[in-house]
Amino acid sequence: MSKRFTIAVAAMALSCISTGSLAATTSGQFFLNGTVGQSTWHDDGFNTNNKDTATAWRFGYAWNVDQLSYGFEAGYADLGKGKGNLYSGYGSTDLSGGATGPLAGVNMTYRFRNRMFIDARLGWMHDNVRFDIGGSSSSYSGDGGYAGIGVGYDVNEHFGVGVAYDRYNVRAQINGSRSQDGVDVFSGFAEVRF
Repeated sequence: MSKRFTIAVAAMALSCISTGSLAATTSGQFFLNGTVGQSTWHDDGFNTNNKDTATAWRFGYAWNVDQLSYGFEAGYADLGKGKGNLYSGYGSTDLSGGATGPLAGVNMTYRFRNRMFIDARLGWMHDNVRFDIGGSSSSYSGDGGYAGIGVGYDVNEHFGVGVAYDRYNVRAQINGSRSQDGVDVFSGFAEVRF
């Protein structure tokens, strides 16, 4: 991971920990958040179709201090696949690639008095990258990250819905060299708090 990204994750985590003394006097809730949306792969190799369906599930705990909530999350993301053609001296071969993996991070939410809210998240993702080239497949792994922002509406104290944008930085070691792709995900989400 880049030094700036690592520092940003650490800073957000420390801000949550530093206010941990407030946790004894505040309320908190576990939450389960699920997203479904569209991913866009920013890789020139996916020249046929760089869009697919993406999903993510996050489970965590958030402390509430007045209108602000902060907490930790862990989950799993499937960023879908990109498709393209690989050209060589022998012609063209079909290519597809995608990434899945566990994630962990921190989040913050600000709730307005009219039940609307905005949230932000930042974290790490262990990337499991799979490529299918001309009928054969290969898998690689690496450590990337994500950052996102969303806006939503609380139907009640325990359930909210909204839309979000997340940027995933997919990284892997492929045949001794580092590969990096950016994936944008626009999604709708539902969150249950208990």
